[in-house]
Amino acid sequence: MAKLKKMLDTTSPQIQTLMRLIPEQSLTTVCGWALDYANEYIYPIYQNKVKPEKAVKKCLTVSKAFIDGGCNRKEKKAVREAVSDARTSINMYELPLTAEIAARCCASVAAAAYNTPTVLSLALYGGMAVAYETLGMGREQNEYDEYALTECDKMIEALKKVSVENETNPCNCVF
Repeated sequence: MAKLKKMLDTTSPQIQTLMRLIPEQSLTTVCGWALDYANEYIYPIYQNKVKPEKAVKKCLTVSKAFIDGGCNRKEKKAVREAVSDARTSINMYELPLTAEIAARCCASVAAAAYNTPTVLSLALYGGMAVAYETLGMGREQNEYDEYALTECDKMIEALKKVSVENETNPCNCVF
């Protein structure tokens, strides 16, 4: 069996749609959407595959508190440190593929609080994590890709639900 991909291709229509929608929304809207989605659908994949450790959950929690509470330098530094700790934790262990992808997704989504383009990791990594978790291992890559893109459709709908029409403070991130 060929080595499985860890992330989706950026040329898919769903990823292109997100790359168009995200810059039109504020940092608070975009990060809030991604953090909520990651907490609800992606983090549980990681949590169910490995013995619970705190670094990955902490980066999501600290980033969400930062976004919900406004932006100050001290809190931004805490987000950077929490994301760094999570990435270090991920690299320390030999994780099952699905858990690794889910954890990387969570850390990258949390990093969007200070590096907005990483919010796209929700779809790139998160879609694959959900596909592998749902379909199980042992299928062809194209089956996983199709399922991941279906999950991206759900992400797009979730973003549209929280989007602000004619946002006056768009994040204008560039991918």
